[in-house]
Amino acid sequence: MYIYIFIYTIGEIVMEKPKLTSVKICRQEQYTFKKICLENGMNFQKLVNRCLYLYNNEEKFRKKIDKIEKLGKQF
Repeated sequence: MYIYIFIYTIGEIVMEKPKLTSVKICRQEQYTFKKICLENGMNFQKLVNRCLYLYNNEEKFRKKIDKIEKLGKQF
Protein backbone atom coordinates (compact mmCIF):
# COMPACT_ATOMS: atom_id res chain seq x y z
CA MET A 1 0.00 0.00 0.00
CA TYR A 2 1.32 3.45 -0.87
CA ILE A 3 0.19 6.72 0.64
CA TYR A 4 1.14 9.95 -1.07
CA ILE A 5 2.08 12.80 1.24
CA PHE A 6 3.30 16.35 0.99
CA ILE A 7 6.45 17.21 2.87
CA TYR A 8 6.98 20.84 3.81
CA THR A 9 10.33 22.21 4.80
CA ILE A 10 9.65 23.98 8.04
CA GLY A 11 11.21 27.39 8.40
CA GLU A 12 10.64 30.01 11.04
CA ILE A 13 7.63 31.49 9.25
CA VAL A 14 7.87 30.64 5.55
CA MET A 15 6.75 27.28 4.18
CA GLU A 16 8.44 26.21 0.98
CA LYS A 17 6.68 24.60 -1.95
CA PRO A 18 5.50 21.11 -0.92
CA LYS A 19 7.22 18.01 -2.29
CA LEU A 20 5.01 15.08 -3.26
CA THR A 21 6.44 11.72 -2.24
CA SER A 22 5.22 8.22 -1.48
CA VAL A 23 6.05 5.80 1.30
CA LYS A 24 5.12 2.24 2.15
CA ILE A 25 3.45 2.01 5.53
CA CYS A 26 2.31 -0.75 7.83
CA ARG A 27 -1.43 -1.25 7.21
CA GLN A 28 -2.35 -2.11 10.78
CA GLU A 29 -0.58 0.99 12.09
CA GLN A 30 -2.40 3.11 9.50
CA TYR A 31 -5.81 1.77 10.56
CA THR A 32 -5.02 2.44 14.22
CA PHE A 33 -3.81 5.94 13.32
CA LYS A 34 -7.05 6.68 11.43
CA LYS A 35 -9.13 5.73 14.46
CA ILE A 36 -7.07 7.94 16.76
CA CYS A 37 -7.26 10.84 14.27
CA LEU A 38 -11.03 10.90 14.44
CA GLU A 39 -10.70 11.79 18.12
CA ASN A 40 -7.96 14.43 18.02
CA GLY A 41 -7.97 16.03 14.55
CA MET A 42 -4.43 15.00 13.61
CA ASN A 43 -3.80 14.01 9.99
CA PHE A 44 -0.99 12.11 8.29
CA GLN A 45 0.54 15.21 6.70
CA LYS A 46 0.72 17.04 10.04
CA LEU A 47 2.21 13.99 11.71
CA VAL A 48 4.92 13.52 9.09
CA ASN A 49 5.91 17.20 9.07
CA ARG A 50 6.03 17.41 12.86
CA CYS A 51 8.03 14.19 13.09
CA LEU A 52 10.49 15.43 10.48
CA TYR A 53 10.93 18.66 12.41
CA LEU A 54 11.48 16.87 15.73
CA TYR A 55 13.81 14.29 14.18
CA ASN A 56 15.94 17.03 12.64
CA ASN A 57 16.00 19.29 15.69
CA GLU A 58 15.75 17.17 18.85
CA GLU A 59 18.38 14.56 19.54
CA LYS A 60 16.27 12.87 22.26
CA PHE A 61 13.40 12.33 19.79
CA ARG A 62 15.83 11.10 17.09
CA LYS A 63 17.33 8.51 19.45
CA LYS A 64 13.88 7.31 20.50
CA ILE A 65 12.79 6.85 16.87
CA ASP A 66 16.04 5.13 15.93
CA LYS A 67 15.58 2.54 18.72
CA ILE A 68 12.12 1.33 17.61
CA GLU A 69 12.38 -2.25 16.33
CA LYS A 70 8.82 -3.60 16.77
CA LEU A 71 7.82 -2.85 13.16
CA GLY A 72 10.77 -4.70 11.64
CA LYS A 73 13.68 -3.33 9.64
CA GLN A 74 11.52 -2.61 6.57
CA PHE A 75 9.60 0.05 8.50
